[in-house]
Amino acid sequence: MKNANLAFSQKMKLLFGSAWTDLIDIKWNEYSSKIQTHDDSNQLKYQGMLLRIAGHNLTEAQSIFTFGQLTDKEKSLETVGNKIDSLIALPDTKSSLEGREPPRIWGGAVRQSDNPEKSAGITGLPELGDHLSVSYGMKICGRLTVEDCNAVLHPENNGHIRAAQELVGMSDENYILLAGLISTILMRHAVKVQIAA
Repeated sequence: MKNANLAFSQKMKLLFGSAWTDLIDIKWNEYSSKIQTHDDSNQLKYQGMLLRIAGHNLTEAQSIFTFGQLTDKEKSLETVGNKIDSLIALPDTKSSLEGREPPRIWGGAVRQSDNPEKSAGITGLPELGDHLSVSYGMKICGRLTVEDCNAVLHPENNGHIRAAQELVGMSDENYILLAGLISTILMRHAVKVQIAA
């Protein structure tokens, strides 16, 4: 693959730069009627995404990428920052879903398997969409092992997923269908941008 040897942050940028339109176009309310796709002024809520890749040492460089239109970039930076900060504060956790405290901390940041002092976080989709997207993206880009991916994604391994499902009234069946769709979208785009076979 042409881009297989790029740095992790560049792979994630290529992957989500290609896939973000398909991710925001998911019919979220088909997976849960409680997921609101429009805000109070009837504007579409999901129009862009923000990806942050950061080390837990605050002096380390970080990468921030935006895709599409964010309604409030500062709020998006704060949201993804809170997700990553929760991983720093809770060193035994693999994902921000484990430290979720709505409305301040949501799922959508995951600790790298090969370097637990680094994480990636996404905001711009409903909570479970962020969580599934960043987890599968990291797996595709080689920073999340299959074992760790299973630990953070499967409800029977992670009771925090159940809490996120309950918040939006999402059934296990719909969670599995959504996970399959997001995985398929990201794999298709990984092949397209030549970072995975």
